[in-house]
Amino acid sequence: MGNPKALAGLVVGVVVGWLAVALTAYAGTQLYTRRLQRFDTDQSATLPYLVALIAIGLVLGLLMSVSSIGSGVMTGVGLLMTVVGVALQVLPIRTTIDAVKLFELPGQNTRGLILLMDGALVVVGVLLLVAGARRMVAESRRSMPPYYLDSRAQPGLYPHQPSQHSQQPAHYPQQPGQIWPGPPQPPGRPGPQDRPH
Repeated sequence: MGNPKALAGLVVGVVVGWLAVALTAYAGTQLYTRRLQRFDTDQSATLPYLVALIAIGLVLGLLMSVSSIGSGVMTGVGLLMTVVGVALQVLPIRTTIDAVKLFELPGQNTRGLILLMDGALVVVGVLLLVAGARRMVAESRRSMPPYYLDSRAQPGLYPHQPSQHSQQPAHYPQQPGQIWPGPPQPPGRPGPQDRPH
């Protein structure tokens, strides 16, 4: 059974992943081109775009750290990046250019989106996809009822049926004439009831 909050986080992750890729492509392109245009050490023109890239990473990290939807967000972002990254590497070049336009923001030059084709999306996407999927599976197992986990570990065990190794009182063989159950007496040794009063 899936966790509804994790599934909702998966949808959020796909949407946030698209927005993160589009904003990263825009800010990264602006940062790269402005650094090429200025050969001096003045960072006033590039600092806002660097801060934007850091902010994008912080927002994604905060969403992925939320206990209720974090695993879904991580899986959704990884799934989007993986699919887009692989598609940009295998599609024909004309189709790839048209697909890149899906991440174009208003006023952005399409040529700047060529940075998305360097293969980094594939690496980061697969990393997030694997980590997020493992986290979703672990959270799904923790949310299962205890009796369901016991029934999977011991086939034929139902919620109303206790385990064979639990709630089984220990008993010892009872000697003739012995009042209370206890360990067997050695041969020739009188029991408590045979001792003279």
